[in-house]
Amino acid sequence: MHGPGVTANAGLLDQRFALEWVQQNIQFFGGDPSQVTILGLSAGGSSVQAHITAYGGARKPSPFRAAIAQSPYSVPSYPSANSGVEAVMRFGGVETLEQLRDLPSDELQRLNALVVGNSEPFGTFTFGEYPQLFPRVEEYIETHPVGIVPDGDYVPNLPSKLFQQGRFDQNVSITTSHCSDEGSFFSPNTLVMDESSYEAFLTSLIPPLAENPSALNYITQILYPPIFDGTHRYTNQAERNSLTIAHAVIVCNARPDIPVYTYELAVLPALHGGDLAYTFYDEGASENTTIAAVLQGYILSLTETGQPNSPGLPRFDPVEKGSFTLQKISNEFIGKVGEEGGLDFERQCRFWQDAPYLYRYR
Repeated sequence: MHGPGVTANAGLLDQRFALEWVQQNIQFFGGDPSQVTILGLSAGGSSVQAHITAYGGARKPSPFRAAIAQSPYSVPSYPSANSGVEAVMRFGGVETLEQLRDLPSDELQRLNALVVGNSEPFGTFTFGEYPQLFPRVEEYIETHPVGIVPDGDYVPNLPSKLFQQGRFDQNVSITTSHCSDEGSFFSPNTLVMDESSYEAFLTSLIPPLAENPSALNYITQILYPPIFDGTHRYTNQAERNSLTIAHAVIVCNARPDIPVYTYELAVLPALHGGDLAYTFYDEGASENTTIAAVLQGYILSLTETGQPNSPGLPRFDPVEKGSFTLQKISNEFIGKVGEEGGLDFERQCRFWQDAPYLYRYR
């Protein structure tokens, strides 16, 4: 939650406390505090990136050696005042933060269940309050996560901007990923069907765009123009919606222009969260066992050595600064490829990472 009287990023601070506890106590369980790796997917992936960029990299070392951010979901915007607070109080049936804090534990557990159960998609667990909403999409926007909240301390800015500025712990081995179709899961295609609703959707998802018509025009006419002949990787409005939101909230978060190991999971349907079945594959599951063995091999090697390569695995090279290559993992091929989107993709990601429509926390 974010707003007056609320400590921003309390969840991140809890995670940091747990990581510091691990540093102090892991040796009592046979572990090595210098060998800690953290991993998260979706909102968990954005949390991982927030920990890598904590304090703008000014307080090192981090309480981990390696970090894996799978499909890091975070909206490239700053939340409005009271983002999430009013929604939580509404579900709690209270009018003030003091009343919320005074609720007994069983009521807080019930409130937590209501927050989780009413998040869309189920499991995102958080709310965003936006000042500008258009009819019928209000519920969609209101129940989708905002992401990381710049607070001037633990999170001095959005992680994407901190990576750009070199303000992160550069001693951490970083791995990021995304799936081939990250956007379909989040695209309200039955509501966004033409140019006007496309623009309205963007300004509701990212409110500062409503105050910056030049940036909005750049998105809708240059980055993702209404040209449906396939030259921009979409042939209809639904595909345009999907590509736009995929780049804005996940893919470009996973592609910081820094030395990093990056892979794309392209095993169909390759939807958001597709990594989970392979990351935690267990014998007898229906997923491709070869893909699972490769991905788990990379993760185990990263945990053991800080880099993904080990005997028997396809070579996995890091992405160098200024390069948009990655490791593609598919049924047909596992190896290094260039970005199919070419210059369009580079221009698109540079825009979302720079977020020029934002004016605070520069």
